[in-house]
Amino acid sequence: MFLIRLVVCLQTLGVTLGDQGKYGQAKFGREVREKYFQFRKGFLNFNHGGFGATPLPVRIAQNKFTDDMEAEPTQWLDPAWAEGGHHGYVDEINKVRPRLAEMAGAKSAQEIAFVENASNGLNAVLRSMLWETGDVLLLTDAAYAVMPNTARFLTRQYGVRVVTVPINYPVTGDEAYLAPLRATLANPDVADHIRLAVFPHISSLPNVVLPVVQLSKLVKAANAKALIMIDGAHAFGQIHLNISRDLEPVGVDYYIMDGHKWLMAPHGSGALWASPRAQAPLVPVVISSEEIAHLPFPQRFDYVGTRDYTPWCAMGAALDFRNDALGGDEVLMKYIHDLAIWGSNYMADTFKTQLMAPANMTAAIFNVQLPIPPAWSQESRSACELSVRERLRDDFNMQVIQVSYNQAGIRIGCQNCSWTRVASQVYLERADFVSLTDAILKIIGDCKPDAHSIVV
Repeated sequence: MFLIRLVVCLQTLGVTLGDQGKYGQAKFGREVREKYFQFRKGFLNFNHGGFGATPLPVRIAQNKFTDDMEAEPTQWLDPAWAEGGHHGYVDEINKVRPRLAEMAGAKSAQEIAFVENASNGLNAVLRSMLWETGDVLLLTDAAYAVMPNTARFLTRQYGVRVVTVPINYPVTGDEAYLAPLRATLANPDVADHIRLAVFPHISSLPNVVLPVVQLSKLVKAANAKALIMIDGAHAFGQIHLNISRDLEPVGVDYYIMDGHKWLMAPHGSGALWASPRAQAPLVPVVISSEEIAHLPFPQRFDYVGTRDYTPWCAMGAALDFRNDALGGDEVLMKYIHDLAIWGSNYMADTFKTQLMAPANMTAAIFNVQLPIPPAWSQESRSACELSVRERLRDDFNMQVIQVSYNQAGIRIGCQNCSWTRVASQVYLERADFVSLTDAILKIIGDCKPDAHSIVV
């Protein structure tokens, strides 16, 4: 019944399931938003980087797979049937795998394993490694929370040493990352014991495109045996990626990808790339009833018990949608980048504030300082930040992410500055960023700290 309602909804909007999934290109911005996404009426989502948003045609494809699963659960879910050439989820993900490999620039589909999300993939690598007491796990202090959280587990479990490279923000160029890493690697007690170094390709908080090629070269020059993993949760689908050309030659061993964020695939879809030289120890986070010891790397991850595998199957529909409805990655990525640069400059100029990173280190997501006076007390600033977050949602039908970077331990030059994270996407346009800017100014204008709360 749900699938029928979706089909009727799409047909009402002029979208059909015919022509082998060809949707016809729509104009970016409001037209794409209203034709292909299910946001509530008038809602503007500036937090695509948080949880993504699945287009209607991709949801229809996923629900078709769900119908197939429910029609004959054993044949769909039991991997043993795959040996007999059955039509089930294994057949479907084997169609998707080479397409993901091509998009990621991998040499072979046998280098791509399916995972539930980037956190799952990161844990699969971290918890598959044969750690020894004193091994160093090298991170930056802008690593996504799953990294330090898992690192603490590894420290308790194996005596792993976690070394964090300090980064000072805002950044103005690659040296903001390279210089602190050089300083860290100058200590032989760190460099000689690095077992694994992990860098985000595009950091989550703050949002910056890191010089991962140069960072990887520095690590390998300091310790040729060190393994390197790149967290590409925000990169896959947001920027062009060629692992075999750019990353594998400089020593990168693992690359993690989310599907639900910038690829616009369903929630619960992701992928892990592993170089053939580093595949041997890898196993999924969940060891299921299948005996995986004899299986090649990607097939070890194909079955992790009874779960919904339709998000993996529908990743192919997301690739179709990007190409058929949105004009392909070249057009899509240029639009969201150009819109982010325009929107970030417009907001910073209007607010008379600063950005966290320059244009050449920005993809489609950025941080802009809010015009909340830094001279206000912490209590007054926090109250105004909360008002921005809640009133944007409740009064203006918009969603952004407020970030208290100093409280999160991120080194920000302006200690008392307030920041917000904003993402562009194909369902947004310039007028939406103007509306967001006006709404924020209105809300902050209504913040009224009393004289006693102002720091002199």
